[in-house]
Amino acid sequence: MKTVIRTICNENYAAHNGFDGNFRWKVKPGSTYVIDSVDKEEVNEVVALINEEYNDVHYEEVVERFTAEDDYQSEFYKSQVEYEGEPGEAYMTIYCDNIVRKGKSGAWYMKRGYFAGMFNKERPEFAHLAGKFVGWVDNLTTGKCVLKIEDDVKTPIEETV
Repeated sequence: MKTVIRTICNENYAAHNGFDGNFRWKVKPGSTYVIDSVDKEEVNEVVALINEEYNDVHYEEVVERFTAEDDYQSEFYKSQVEYEGEPGEAYMTIYCDNIVRKGKSGAWYMKRGYFAGMFNKERPEFAHLAGKFVGWVDNLTTGKCVLKIEDDVKTPIEETV
């Protein structure tokens, strides 16, 4: 079993040219986080890491939390596959749900990414990615991206000083 968290994003359209004290909030789609745990304390740790603090320009908030089977896929992901075709074969890009797991060190990591659409075959600079998974792994605990993934190639991201 896993826990699924869905969020929405709120963007202050009045702050597009800098915050001047006005607010005009627009609700936008958020993200789906599939957490590899059903332990309430662990899930609350992850929620605290992904729930952005309110600010004058943008914030993300949790709107739904539920348990699901291990093979869970969001309606958004399933609708892309239904419309475009299976990942790795679809003409357009298929965006994946965010997968969150706890590492051996106790830190939380999130894998995010997409399957590059086959249309990339027509773009010389991206042709090598057509049909392949492209993603990143973020250490949610530190807020740093630590790994880049292109198909089977995993490249650690070194912190620059």
